[in-house]
Amino acid sequence: MLLAAGAVLAWALVVLHTAWMITHPPRRGYTYAVAKGLPSNPGEIPSAAGGPRPFREWSLRGTPSRPGAPGPTIAGWDITGDDPDGPIVVFSHGWGESRVHALTRLPALARHARRVVLYDLRGHGESEGASHLGTAEVGDLLAVLATVSTPDEHDSATASAPPVVLAGFSLGAGVSIAAAATAARAEPTIAAVIAEAPYRFPATPAARVLEAAALPHRLTLAPALALLGVLSGQGVRWGATRLDGGLPAFDRAALARALPCPLLVLHATQDAVVPVEDARAIADAALGGRLICIDGAGHTDAWTNQPSRAAMEAAVSSFLRALPSAAAPYDPPR
Repeated sequence: MLLAAGAVLAWALVVLHTAWMITHPPRRGYTYAVAKGLPSNPGEIPSAAGGPRPFREWSLRGTPSRPGAPGPTIAGWDITGDDPDGPIVVFSHGWGESRVHALTRLPALARHARRVVLYDLRGHGESEGASHLGTAEVGDLLAVLATVSTPDEHDSATASAPPVVLAGFSLGAGVSIAAAATAARAEPTIAAVIAEAPYRFPATPAARVLEAAALPHRLTLAPALALLGVLSGQGVRWGATRLDGGLPAFDRAALARALPCPLLVLHATQDAVVPVEDARAIADAALGGRLICIDGAGHTDAWTNQPSRAAMEAAVSSFLRALPSAAAPYDPPR
């Protein structure tokens, strides 16, 4: 009995440790960028006109983790783009990354945007709190949109909120899809979504990351995720839970079905974290969905390797150039 009790206790401790670890990723912000010799802020990346790219820092309160408690402080950058007639592009990074990592995409996104917004997801970079694996982060992104999507100096005094393109990688890709589906009938107008390496459910990438790190997961990940689902209010079965209005709480393919705008899904053919089946299911579910597979890259290096970076830039540029104007409503193919 003592051995059995010890085994149960050890299992419970591993479950708790797994839950803590996946909700407390490493914080890789300014210090990480300096140590790696990477740009640490947008001003270190030249604008199309030459010289430092203008930007400003901001912070806001995200979604409260529990009733009555203040939401975590979310830190971000608002960056001047190269196209004053373009949309605002808001990018959400992946698990264990930060807005610093998103700087690799800045030239490609800024080329077609009036502004680019990069921010740290909760529990990452300089933002407070712990990661909720893509649940509470949706509310945080909606709060970001409400703050940054106001008319700027490029708009007339009577202009409505400029259109927004939501872009994201991995965890951030799913958050972007969910936020666009949730905000489908609200301002600002979501013009499009770009999802790099999106996955349908959190268990898939979590299991593969733990396995790659030689950490236990077969008997502990499912209960750890169930525990986190209960604590976050999503329920034990994340994909079966429904939000107000009937939208699924997590299944990114089901949420993609509710998108009122074009969806570009990018998937690297050597991705060992997210299976291509997830990317295909998400793209196929959206009325305006398109999947492009990028050769020669894995899960995290599509923007740092050549020629995969060139392929990513070409796909993003072509997609953004083809978007309808702000005045033209999107009419998805039937």
